[in-house]
Amino acid sequence: MIAQVLSEMTRILKHDRAQVEHAMKVYVYASIIGDLEGLQGDQLRALRAAAILNDIVLPECLDREGEWNGELQRRYGEPMVREVLARLGYDRYADQVAYLVGRSHHFLEEMHENLGLQILIEANFLVNLSDGTCTEKPEDVYNRYFATATGRAMMKDLFL
Repeated sequence: MIAQVLSEMTRILKHDRAQVEHAMKVYVYASIIGDLEGLQGDQLRALRAAAILNDIVLPECLDREGEWNGELQRRYGEPMVREVLARLGYDRYADQVAYLVGRSHHFLEEMHENLGLQILIEANFLVNLSDGTCTEKPEDVYNRYFATATGRAMMKDLFL
């Protein structure tokens, strides 16, 4: 499943190597945190797929709206994720993955209610801080967004 989702993400993002690499890094961090926080089975597979598909809607948002933000991520991203997973034959994961992708940039208040969403947000922040695209200070990000033991340890080891 994951190899097919990775391949499809690469196809959708085409020549945007930076976005492809960003997705790969988010996938790796989300996988590590998810494994160490005890996610298993379908929940872990959904997290991994969401990490890969996290930003696939970026080109469509820019084409349609001329910008990209969390609300557009939800509006365009959720249906796009469902369509991609259906096309790949992974319909059973569509709702869970669409939920994670749709809320990973905008509905941060929901992150503590869903472990997969919490992990996806932490993984994305680790990558954004590493890439220099996060405008917040690492200490503020740590205190505001990191809740899992694994994510907090990685944040301390890498940035604090």
